[in-house]
Amino acid sequence: MVAGYPSLATVPSSEFLQWRAAALRMALRVTRIGSLIQPPEWSHLDPSEKSAISSLLGIVVTKLLVEKFLNAPIFLFLEVHFSLIYPRDPAGKEIKTRPDFAAMSPAGEWFSVEAKGRSRLTQATLDKGKTQAEALGSVNGLPVSAGVVCVTSFKDRRLKACFVDPKSPEPTLLEAKIDKANVLNAYYNGLFRYREFSKNLGYRDVTGLKERVNLWQSPELDVQFGLLPEMEDALKMESNNYALKLLNKIGGSSDTSPNPYLGSDGIIVIPGKSWLKGDPNQPKQ
Repeated sequence: MVAGYPSLATVPSSEFLQWRAAALRMALRVTRIGSLIQPPEWSHLDPSEKSAISSLLGIVVTKLLVEKFLNAPIFLFLEVHFSLIYPRDPAGKEIKTRPDFAAMSPAGEWFSVEAKGRSRLTQATLDKGKTQAEALGSVNGLPVSAGVVCVTSFKDRRLKACFVDPKSPEPTLLEAKIDKANVLNAYYNGLFRYREFSKNLGYRDVTGLKERVNLWQSPELDVQFGLLPEMEDALKMESNNYALKLLNKIGGSSDTSPNPYLGSDGIIVIPGKSWLKGDPNQPKQ
């Protein structure tokens, strides 16, 4: 909801949150059997509306898949949070090709990530995404572990994600730098700013967790959310090494029934009823 806006005091405002929540709700419906599909109103949107909504959905899906498949929950906009050194062509002109994001694992591995959202998948979109994902060569002087592109689209109204690992980037390409002490702050500050526009519910029990969690409620999004107390304490004490150990512990859990509310970044999100109900227009199957 707040990614890409680190310095604007008015974001997230209630209106901003309502708009982004509405965009996600317009992008998807949940059928009674749990499938994710386009809403029946999709055909009535104009191209600019479809483009904005598809782009936001593409970012959300990419973030979730990078977290799941690469165990890299720290997901940051490249242009917002990093200093970039672009390579130059033979004429000395900067080559401005770059991916949207860089993602980091608890072990400190970096990944180059390009996110795209489209109404339908085309080879041209996929090829462009591959080129962008291959453009980032290193973060803080170390080669990225891999570059990936995720194109979110629809086929027969059903959500589809194409997740591709193109060839490894060359270390001589785009270089990105970020103060190591700021990496976790850059990611979690969005959550802390988001709380400024939410209601503090106090410490409450969460299904599947042994310790009580300080939960906040956003009426605009119809969700409750919080952060593992250990993680929040580590961030407050600026103990980045301990915070990374916690992330590694969460992501490496062998629990065969993972908590549906707990992300591998230690953030808890409990959706309200409006997110869980199926589309009444869909037949039971």
